[in-house]
Amino acid sequence: MEIRRGVIAIVEKDGKILMGKKKHKPGHFLSDAWHFPGGKSEEGESAEETLHREMKEELGVEIQIIKKICEYEAMYQDKKIIGTVFHCKTNDEPIAGDDLVEIGYFDYEGILKTHDKATFDRLPNEVKEFIEQFFNISVEIINGTDVSQPDLDQINKYRHMRLDRNSIWDHKINTGFEERTFFLIRKNNELVSFGTLRPIKIYIDGKEFEILGMQAVISIIQGKGYGKILTRTMIDYATKLDKTIIGFCERKNTEFYLKSGLYVWEDGNSKFFSVKDDGSEYAQEGDAIYFEGKDKFLSEAINNNKIIKHPIPHW
Repeated sequence: MEIRRGVIAIVEKDGKILMGKKKHKPGHFLSDAWHFPGGKSEEGESAEETLHREMKEELGVEIQIIKKICEYEAMYQDKKIIGTVFHCKTNDEPIAGDDLVEIGYFDYEGILKTHDKATFDRLPNEVKEFIEQFFNISVEIINGTDVSQPDLDQINKYRHMRLDRNSIWDHKINTGFEERTFFLIRKNNELVSFGTLRPIKIYIDGKEFEILGMQAVISIIQGKGYGKILTRTMIDYATKLDKTIIGFCERKNTEFYLKSGLYVWEDGNSKFFSVKDDGSEYAQEGDAIYFEGKDKFLSEAINNNKIIKHPIPHW
């Protein structure tokens, strides 16, 4: 197996991070794509030496290393990539050199909208977390019992405004929400996005499966990339547990979830039948959104147009 070593530079200036757009190179995974600058090591080079050389070739700048963020390993085609990611700065004005056609400094929203999605998703979690912290974004994953009442008040407000939900989540009034895992995204300590996952049993041809039901996914501040952070955090959480996520959305929101890493079962909501205590059943219109665990039972259900039953309305 071929092994390649390389570097990635997270270059900061005035509260933004530098990216470059690759030239059109047929067959190259970054062809025409925006990405963080970097490159592969030459024989005998250290990671630091590679970084200085690549930044001079790609950007025409001398770089100062602030710290090493992480080392990582990844597979690309039949090659093993061993990489090092550095946090850097420069006093020079970068120019698009070597194989770049355009460069620019971006805020967090700009990075999420512009950076090649597939490449960004493959970045080590340490890099994503560093970028979030750089932009004063924090991610909190907690049980419902530990959510503060002020946060619940804010959540209830936007559940009503955005989803027309009239139920109140309040530690003194009820505890029905406390089985959920809450995902809270903050910018400068202000709650900007939230969502929940709850364990739910579903039944396909009488066979029981436990999934994580996605519920109350809301960005208080919209259009800034916080919803994508939220959704990707939920996906990472479910992946570590090897659980399947399932939620529902209106057709107008489908594109957002696709861009955030979820899959869409078009008109899938109509296949989920909620079973009432009296035995009656009903389903609703809309798309189902999902991310699968390794068992792939949902793909089989989708491919065979199966009916799915569950006891939780609107979860």
